[in-house]
Amino acid sequence: MNHRSSGSLTLRKAIIGFSNHKTVEGLTERSVDSYKRDLEQWAAYAGDIEVAQITKQDIEAYLFYLRTEYVPHRFGGDTRALSPKTLRNI
Repeated sequence: MNHRSSGSLTLRKAIIGFSNHKTVEGLTERSVDSYKRDLEQWAAYAGDIEVAQITKQDIEAYLFYLRTEYVPHRFGGDTRALSPKTLRNI
């Protein structure tokens, strides 16, 4: 059965599909959750935009925000900036 939509693909729907795909590929639940959490955080920043409308500048603006303005909320209250490794992973 084919359930393709004739409309556009929103970022939130794409995140669900991507997460499902990564689960089917055999990634661990922890890895899939990590991808999903990072992408949902981006969606919260960008809004539920259409995937076809996402530009390189949109992604760069988000990474700039993470480097300069974002304040992490970690267990234990640590609010240090994200590490370069974390930013590369995102």
